[in-house]
Amino acid sequence: MVEEGHTIRDISQTEGMPPWATIRRWLDAYEDFRAQYGRAREAASYAFEAEILDAARTVTATNAAAMKVKIDTLKWAAAHRKPKVFGDSVQLKHADADGNSLPPPTLIINPVLPSGE
Repeated sequence: MVEEGHTIRDISQTEGMPPWATIRRWLDAYEDFRAQYGRAREAASYAFEAEILDAARTVTATNAAAMKVKIDTLKWAAAHRKPKVFGDSVQLKHADADGNSLPPPTLIINPVLPSGE
């Protein structure tokens, strides 16, 4: 259920599932459970991607504002759950105005002698 994008709160409100506090305790107590939960949260990013595309395909003039909020929220969740795939990427390049790589800077150290020597 987590990999489909449901939260612990959603799951705990489903009949037959343990309460939210129990799931939280399990996450604290059981490393394997915590690892599985983490992998499921990452997998949910792909469910969010599909939901974003579905939402984008159904935007109309009357629901555009609401769909923007929905899409932005899903994008945020996907980026935080799997940042290497869905997060913003920033690349820095040390280059001149033409895009040519610059050599690394040279550090010059001038010793300062105490006065009187």
